[in-house]
Amino acid sequence: MWLTKIAINRRITFIMIFLIIVCLGLVSLINLNIDLFPEITFPVVGVITTYQGVGPEDVEKIVARPIEGALSTVSGMKDVISIIREGQVMTLVRFNWGYDMDVAVTDVRDKLGLAEAFLPSDVSKPLAIKFDPSMMPIMVIGVSGRDDLFQLRNITDEKVAPHLERLEGVAQAWVWGGLEREIQINLNRDKLIAYNISPREITNAIQSANVSMPGGSVKKGGMEFIVRTVGEYSSVDEIKNTTVSVSQDGTPVLLKDVATVLDTFKEEVSSILVEKNVLNSLLEGFLLAILVLLIFLRNFRSTIIVGLAIPISVIATFIVMNGMGCTRYRNARR
Repeated sequence: MWLTKIAINRRITFIMIFLIIVCLGLVSLINLNIDLFPEITFPVVGVITTYQGVGPEDVEKIVARPIEGALSTVSGMKDVISIIREGQVMTLVRFNWGYDMDVAVTDVRDKLGLAEAFLPSDVSKPLAIKFDPSMMPIMVIGVSGRDDLFQLRNITDEKVAPHLERLEGVAQAWVWGGLEREIQINLNRDKLIAYNISPREITNAIQSANVSMPGGSVKKGGMEFIVRTVGEYSSVDEIKNTTVSVSQDGTPVLLKDVATVLDTFKEEVSSILVEKNVLNSLLEGFLLAILVLLIFLRNFRSTIIVGLAIPISVIATFIVMNGMGCTRYRNARR
């Protein structure tokens, strides 16, 4: 009560104190250093696994469930969730804040070694990474030209990116966008049934034919030559003429007899990033709080007093933040 009486009797003094707090808070906000990549260790380990050409339901049953089962026994683990799409699954292992993430990544990789024994041979090796803000790209460069998107992609991949990676301080240069070549094999169900061939046999036949293997070495005239058997496809026609089976009368069944082979491009996947304006959210929250206070207090004067206390309290925290050396985050816009 004594503080309330002093505030009433010395209104001008307290008004000046609040104005000083507001001014110092705004100055502190301006002086807060901007940090694009603040030192934050997120208690999350991500595991990325790919299984090309397999639908989401099969990916969940064949890949996601064994990995989740193995990771559910990691010490310090809070929960495990999986994000599944066609041919790929990302499993997120969340830990409590403050947990040593170096230890967490090591434990996750150990458990993944056990899970790999239950995965099909053509599933990629699960990659475990911890989320680090420094992994975000710091510069985005657009490439344009008179060539088509396929040629621009090749030029950027083969010439531009390697030169950028040679620059001092550059860890890696990623290339995305444009068009990437893709050979699509569309199976004919009726013909597969007629020849009694399964899709797995088609996959195995293509993998067996598209292999280059070392053939040892040959010594001649004091020189040693490395021999390598080249078996990789060099044209679409070679893929079409791959023998996938043998019919009952002994006739080879070629891939083009049971499927359509197309030389095309990968399907583009578009991503939309929605950035929410924090200042607008704060303003909306403040106005909503004022409205709720007015409804319950039913007193405009009391509502104004409480409403002024909210932003003044927020602004006062900037003084403490500046004194503690805190930084403010700025989102990189692309």
